[in-house]
Amino acid sequence: MKKGLRLIILICLLSHSLFAQYGQINSVVLFPANPTNTDTIYAVADISFGYDNCILNNNYNILNGGSLHLYTNYCLSNVLSNCTAIDTFNLGVFGVGNYIVDFSLAVKPNNCQMPSVTINTVSIDTLTIGLLTSFNVSEASGNYSLFPNPTHNSEVNVKTNDTSPYSISCYNNMGLLAFKLNNLAGNQKINLPEVKGIYFIKITDKKSLNSTFKCVNY
Repeated sequence: MKKGLRLIILICLLSHSLFAQYGQINSVVLFPANPTNTDTIYAVADISFGYDNCILNNNYNILNGGSLHLYTNYCLSNVLSNCTAIDTFNLGVFGVGNYIVDFSLAVKPNNCQMPSVTINTVSIDTLTIGLLTSFNVSEASGNYSLFPNPTHNSEVNVKTNDTSPYSISCYNNMGLLAFKLNNLAGNQKINLPEVKGIYFIKITDKKSLNSTFKCVNY
């Protein structure tokens, strides 16, 4: 009886040691703080491994209703040592609401030559996305301005003195992306959705700096 108990304890200890050797999630932090429906959400993960080399192989996230699952997979070498990975993951832009976020760590030993093994899954936090409402109509922001605002025919002009490329994202008042335009330059004319209401126009320049406007289409 005692020998059987000792064997079970030994197996448990070896199993725990094996998984700790493969990888350990130290922390996962979401930012920015107090995000709105126009912000891109990022996760920064700090992970330790018991090998001398650890390289991120791939990652992806799945949104299932109110749950957001982030999956990561690392390649590990054959040499026992210590390796720490601090990686930033782009989760994207989300609509207004609350999301339960978890983080799954998987590894592929022997320099990615062996099958993937899921080591751990941890619950990060509840991500709360608020509605962007703090910008005034007809307000110039940074190097950009919008006119006419309000507009009555869905047409809006974007004016800028900057010759660098930029992108435009348009969100409705529920925080859902209506459309996105990339690789724009100079002054532009855009068409808002035909549905009357309030829209949020986010302009992102080449330095990833945002200028956001509340635009009324009546």
